[in-house]
Amino acid sequence: MVIAYRMPAFSAWLMRRKKMIPWVGLPNILAGEFLVPELLQEQATPAALADALGALRLKPGRAGHKLAWAPPETLEALVQPVAAVFYPVAVLPQALQHVSQFIPAAHVFEGMRTAAASGEIAWGRLALASAENVVYLALASLLVAWVFRLALRRGLLPKVH
Repeated sequence: MVIAYRMPAFSAWLMRRKKMIPWVGLPNILAGEFLVPELLQEQATPAALADALGALRLKPGRAGHKLAWAPPETLEALVQPVAAVFYPVAVLPQALQHVSQFIPAAHVFEGMRTAAASGEIAWGRLALASAENVVYLALASLLVAWVFRLALRRGLLPKVH
């Protein structure tokens, strides 16, 4: 990912004078550091954009890995290796291939690989991913309702009049 942005010269001059924050891209603002290269104003040329994207493709470095891989303390870090995000499900060990069948993203990414390779849309994979999402949403709703009822019974929720 590379952020390229051009605005009218007067607006750019005003923004440079204010120097509110050193970044314009949301990923950089949220991280509080340069994770994503920013090409602004005169720097935002087709050649510079091609160079920046080529460098990321060849060697993303620490910043690229921060964006590509989920932080280790998150649930995504457990799911990401079997979700077929970076490589096909077929390269996973057999046991993990079975696990990936329960992850909607795996069906979506495998369907995208099929579309890229053959030009055909894998409607079955899309339908399976959608069905799994509906099931997971229903299960999450049941869990929330159960926790809410439990909190009510134990008096853990404040009473609002």
